[in-house]
Amino acid sequence: MYPAAHRNSRPTCKESVMAYKIKASDCTACGACEAECPNNAISFKKGAYAINADLCTECKGQFSSPQCASVCPADCCVPA
Repeated sequence: MYPAAHRNSRPTCKESVMAYKIKASDCTACGACEAECPNNAISFKKGAYAINADLCTECKGQFSSPQCASVCPADCCVPA
């Protein structure tokens, strides 16, 4: 059990990083996002690209903005 002072502030694995997602209904399957992802978090599934939330870091620590969103021509890479 956590000490009384820390009961409401339990640490989490991904405190400041949330994954991006791809709106499958808007995805044109161009593949631009997959080529730009530095974490290999994007793969082709069921006719569209998808982001693995466990691998996505929003490019924090590597780029100033998520690379998938910056190259997506359909603007379908969005915060989850």
